[in-house]
Amino acid sequence: MNEQSSLNLTLGEPPAGLKRREGRGPRGLLWLLALMQAATLVGLAVVLSRSSGPAAASNAAGQATPSGELRATAKQLEDKGLDAEAAGVWQSYLQAAPDGPDRAEILYRIGKLRMQAEQYGAAVAALLRAEQAAEGNKDLTTKVGPLVVQCLSRLGRYGEVGRELARRVEVGGEKDGRGKAKVVATITGQSLTEADLDRLAERRVDGMLAMQGAAGDEHRRQAILQQLSTPAARRQLLQELLQTELFCRRARELKLDQDDEFRHVRDQAEQSLLAERFLAKELGKIEPTEVDLESYYKANTSRYTEKKTGRTPPLEEISTQVRADYMARKQQEAGEKLSGDLMTRYQVRIMPLESPAKEAAPPAKVEKLSK
Repeated sequence: MNEQSSLNLTLGEPPAGLKRREGRGPRGLLWLLALMQAATLVGLAVVLSRSSGPAAASNAAGQATPSGELRATAKQLEDKGLDAEAAGVWQSYLQAAPDGPDRAEILYRIGKLRMQAEQYGAAVAALLRAEQAAEGNKDLTTKVGPLVVQCLSRLGRYGEVGRELARRVEVGGEKDGRGKAKVVATITGQSLTEADLDRLAERRVDGMLAMQGAAGDEHRRQAILQQLSTPAARRQLLQELLQTELFCRRARELKLDQDDEFRHVRDQAEQSLLAERFLAKELGKIEPTEVDLESYYKANTSRYTEKKTGRTPPLEEISTQVRADYMARKQQEAGEKLSGDLMTRYQVRIMPLESPAKEAAPPAKVEKLSK
């Protein structure tokens, strides 16, 4: 190959337009690189914000949500009457938030729920932990003490009851001049006070009035309580209180309170007591005015006319009887209305009762034919 036929690899002169771009090429390239870097940084920032933002929010929610959900679940279980289950969820709540400011109150709540579920040993443990976590909260400590004593009594640990009472200062009850409760008797270290007798008398009178349909008659209530305030009546109340306490203690020691038949009877009694308490609370709202009594008296004058003399006593003379009759009528009406309202509220449907099938007639006796 000669020199003429060989390729010319030298660069010639660039065109004029290319020369002008080439002259400012390095400066334009720098601007281009800067723009590319800025776009890259903006894109990276967007990517990081999208990836880290939700994750951070999720982590923050993850720290708050479990305890909040547990708290809500525990309250729902309480509302449904599932005491043991609610106590378990509250315990999980404390594990999720061990340093919460409400730790002592939650432990106290767990203790009460365990009591209601008849888990008295676990209740004592929770209550004592609540007392330790209270750190000088006298109100909480005051509430814890009696519940611990009640749980120990339910467990039949009466020796422990005495020791527990010995280390606590008794709160409440009637006081004497030295600031101590007036004790009328002691049982293995546990004191029975004048206040206990007062409560027994009040419960007895309230129960009697409720059975007579006069739960709201405060005048009669005070009159009967006055009769029970005599020394002879107080001694009889004390004997009954001691006898009941001793019988109950021995029954728990024998585990009679864990018998299936006892539990069934107790549940039935609880149903009746709750119903009576609710009815008494609702009927207690009835309070007649003088106008009500006068209107009732005028509408039922013949009812109060004496048969022998035909005389009708004035309202002032028989106001107590008129009031009792009025209350009985209004309570009956209110009870019927309340029952109907609750049947609607709870969607009660009464199905037709089928008459019991008639007993089949015995087969006819077939006499054997003599041969």
